[in-house]
Amino acid sequence: DTRVSTVAGLVMTLLGRIPKSGDKVYIGRRSDDSRVCVEVESVKGNIVDRLIVSIDTPGNVASFEAGGAS
Repeated sequence: DTRVSTVAGLVMTLLGRIPKSGDKVYIGRRSDDSRVCVEVESVKGNIVDRLIVSIDTPGNVASFEAGGAS
């Protein structure tokens, strides 16, 4: 079991590398009614600066942005 303490850490773990702008990871199975999509919007150096988290449903109902400290 791998433990992570941030969403950015989860993205890095799922990708197996330092994320780049535009990378996307999906949490949940494609066959589920909904799953979570986490898209890397910006990276500063090796630090994920901004993520877009959305619920991936047929209507893509909700989207949330999360940013790091500026």
